[in-house]
Amino acid sequence: MILGSAEANDPVLAQVEAFEKSGLVKDVTVLESFPVQIWLTASKETIETLQQIPRQ
Repeated sequence: MILGSAEANDPVLAQVEAFEKSGLVKDVTVLESFPVQIWLTASKETIETLQQIPRQ
């Protein structure tokens, strides 16, 4: 599970969507909480990249 950002244009969610289009993540489920909770399947490296995105 990856937590999104509290920003209006969530950079974490945007990156997840880009990774999904390129095939780096799959089985994406976004829970409409604040911030969003994103459940997905990905490699350890991809998850670490998502966790390193700055959040406000």
